[in-house]
Amino acid sequence: MAFRNFIYIEDDNDLAFLPKEPSLGFDSGGSPKASVFVVYPGSVAAYIKEKKCKTRGGSSRPPVKRKLAFESSSSLVVHAKIYALRMMLLFFPYLMMMKAIEKMRGKANVIKARERSRKEECYQVTFSTLRLKVDSLEEKKARLEVIEASLHREVEELKQDRRDVVSKVVPYVSIELVHSDELGRLVGMLVSFAITYGRCRAYEQVATMKEHFDLSKAKGYRSSYKKEPNQASNDFATATFPWLDEFVADAATLTEALLLKKPPML
Repeated sequence: MAFRNFIYIEDDNDLAFLPKEPSLGFDSGGSPKASVFVVYPGSVAAYIKEKKCKTRGGSSRPPVKRKLAFESSSSLVVHAKIYALRMMLLFFPYLMMMKAIEKMRGKANVIKARERSRKEECYQVTFSTLRLKVDSLEEKKARLEVIEASLHREVEELKQDRRDVVSKVVPYVSIELVHSDELGRLVGMLVSFAITYGRCRAYEQVATMKEHFDLSKAKGYRSSYKKEPNQASNDFATATFPWLDEFVADAATLTEALLLKKPPML
């Protein structure tokens, strides 16, 4: 017989005090009721007394089997409880650790979400600031382009005004200069400077001579005529300078051509 069947073995004698069939009613009579068992107190007391007598004199179930069944069932319960407690103690740290990990993971997710939202807010603020700066720089660039264009126009207008002024004023000044006595004064100064330069060159040549200066030995020297003592001064007065002929011959035309020339920057 299996141990489980031994524990749950049935004994019909233990249920002998129960009636086999439903009762038809009390002694006074009554209507029969189905599925109702009537147990009398006298029969229950007699059954208990009989069981006690059997236990003292001898039981239908051996006492060893009853004790073994009770101890076996109680030991199984104890072993099950011990095993459950051992498993709980074994896995309890892991369970607590898993709970702590889940809790920390939830906190980490919350912190990450906050950091992400904070970074997004900072990015939005920075992006908005940069966009405002770019817009302001674009406006400033547009203003500078307008100012540059206006300055270019002003420069072109000034150049045109300068051309007009030069084209109108310079010819008038050149004509006035030609028809005035200023040109004669300038030519006279030029001639006097040329004579002075020639004398300076002659003095330098005399200074570099090693022998005593003898005017009669100088090249081109001719003694003064006795009858005409002023002939030398007259020759000097009537002396001509070929390199001045091209300027003196048509001085007005040359001066006008010189003044009408426009500088390359205009």
